[in-house]
Amino acid sequence: MNPAVTVRPFDKATDTDAVGAIDRSFRTDEAMQVSRTDDGFELTEVPSKRLTKVFPLDLDQQTDHGRWDAAWVAETNDGGSPATVVGFAAARFSRWNHRVELYHLYVDAAHRGKGIARALLDHIDEDPLIREQGHCVWLETSHLNVPGIRAYRALGFELCGLDLELYCDPPSGPREIALFFARPLPWHTEQP
Repeated sequence: MNPAVTVRPFDKATDTDAVGAIDRSFRTDEAMQVSRTDDGFELTEVPSKRLTKVFPLDLDQQTDHGRWDAAWVAETNDGGSPATVVGFAAARFSRWNHRVELYHLYVDAAHRGKGIARALLDHIDEDPLIREQGHCVWLETSHLNVPGIRAYRALGFELCGLDLELYCDPPSGPREIALFFARPLPWHTEQP
């Protein structure tokens, strides 16, 4: 039986160490090949050299576009011990285009596949400003993050763009392609 998951606002004073301890790594033997099609681009999983990567985390809330508007933690509690932080999400509401920019969505490796990312996203969907004005949740990830891409797709995200030049060439390892995904918010029914 999985312990109950609770989502609450991130408290920098008390949650920083626990969020920093979340295993944000992924391991994959695949990459997403990006191909042009008549309608845009498509992603195909292809075999690749084994890669393990750990995503960096800046809890000072700085982004290239300003501070996060909000952040949340997901906790589990088996009833007999203190709650354990197992997930983290941070987002910013972009007022000019009414989208939620998801800067961080991490679930500890030992707790993936248990609905924690969905619980965090559901909580974001309930934010009053987002409910009133938002139309989609948008995120960016690398074409190498195949486990994350699978999870994003399972959560309703669809590929909406890419950038071949966003990332600097790494000193070692493969060059990465930035992929952008979006998911309409549940109450937003307008079509582009």
